[in-house]
Amino acid sequence: MSDSSKGEEAVNDFLKAKNVLFEREQTFPELRSPADKSLLPVDFAININGAVGIIEYNGSQHYNPVGNSPEAADAWIRLSKNGSSRLNFSKKRNIPLLIIHYKDFNRIHEIVGNFLKDMQKKTKNKTVKYTGHSKGFFTGYPYQTFENATNVVKTKPFELIRDEKHDVFQLPDDAVITSKTYLNKLQSYHDLREQTKQKFQAAVADLVVRVNELQSANQDLEQTINELRMQLHEQDKIITSHNVVTFDGEFRISPSSRSQLTDDARNFIKRLSHRFDNDWNKVRSFIGDNYQEKISVKTIKKVCATPEEI
Repeated sequence: MSDSSKGEEAVNDFLKAKNVLFEREQTFPELRSPADKSLLPVDFAININGAVGIIEYNGSQHYNPVGNSPEAADAWIRLSKNGSSRLNFSKKRNIPLLIIHYKDFNRIHEIVGNFLKDMQKKTKNKTVKYTGHSKGFFTGYPYQTFENATNVVKTKPFELIRDEKHDVFQLPDDAVITSKTYLNKLQSYHDLREQTKQKFQAAVADLVVRVNELQSANQDLEQTINELRMQLHEQDKIITSHNVVTFDGEFRISPSSRSQLTDDARNFIKRLSHRFDNDWNKVRSFIGDNYQEKISVKTIKKVCATPEEI
């Protein structure tokens, strides 16, 4: 059971114990919701010697939204506006109003008892603080009688107001009368909007399918590329194994790393150059990785250069 329900039941039990006449969820013709103009009930409408009083028990949802969603915020704003409507109505009709805060749940008997006493004392033009949270609002005296407050008030004369721009007649409570021609036009607009909406939804669905197909094709292409790379790698290994070039001699005339290359070393470098299609960096890396000999790219180019290039 919510805190509002528990509080209302506690008020209900206390009023019964004190033999107070009351109606739950009582409506009044002039008290309506600001949102849709529907009748706005009060928790308790009490009858004290023929005079009407209102008791409202406000749960936590009246003071803070229940959740962080936009719907929760809208519900809280609606409750706040309804509460303001009840307060304004009670002031306008000289009806004492008691608002009990949910934090005063354990003091309900005390608060309601004091409110009943203040009504019996004919308290007027005063706001009574029963606790730091719960208050009683008293305006003029005599108070509104229970019978007059709940009677149907006079309605406004029926009036038709023509809205030539939209080809309709305005009625009370936001109702309208329109011609069949204009109604058919509105229906056409509605149908056209629905058709456009359906086309848009179909286009979006088709786009999603095409995107999924492209993603799938891209994955297949990446797989094919990887397979080709693996094949090329294997082929390169086979070619390398059939074009093995080895060297068993000395690279330098003397042990110094700055010494000139031997003729055998020069011939070996030329064979490597032919094998690696004159890729000097590959030649240099091959000699360094397999023979731990550091020979610059410049030297390799010079060794492999033709007489015309020297």
